[in-house]
Amino acid sequence: MATNHRRWNVAGDIQERVVDMVERGWTPAQIFKALGDDESLRRERPSQRTIQRMVVALELQGSSERWSLLASQPEEVNDVLKVLAAVIEVSAGSRTWLTTKEAAWAARIVEATPGLTAWGQYRLVRLYVRAEEQGTPTTGLDAFLAFEPWTDGECLSAYLGALVAGWVEPPFRLHEKAKLVQEFNDWMSRLTDVH
Repeated sequence: MATNHRRWNVAGDIQERVVDMVERGWTPAQIFKALGDDESLRRERPSQRTIQRMVVALELQGSSERWSLLASQPEEVNDVLKVLAAVIEVSAGSRTWLTTKEAAWAARIVEATPGLTAWGQYRLVRLYVRAEEQGTPTTGLDAFLAFEPWTDGECLSAYLGALVAGWVEPPFRLHEKAKLVQEFNDWMSRLTDVH
């Protein structure tokens, strides 16, 4: 089920924060409070009811059938279980499962991202699932994976060079072209941070 995030009339950076908090298992009340605690977001914070609607829509987005070990390919099991463990840990047990779509993407993402944390891999899984459900291109995400900027400074520098030159699309919604590198660093920090 594709969800059009624009219908909420909420700034993109706030939408991304809400998505991040939902993936970590936060409740609408916790999200509302956290957005209010951040002075830079307080003025643009949506109503608590809007946040509740966003959380419900985001939870429904990934509501395909739940993944089962029994229905898996043996070669995928370890990769999927590593990602599942990260989800359980980061959400403090509020999410103890993956959908079949998430598991299918997890098997691919883990293989494509050696050295990235399991939580970072799950965040990428969610981005690919959302893109698939919304029918949006994944070229920015694919280029991000191709350059492997999480591995070392040389890969990061090469990726940022391609990003700034406009050779590749950013793997996130860009708000200000002038702040491309800063927005990438913020996005990368959210991707790899587990707390």
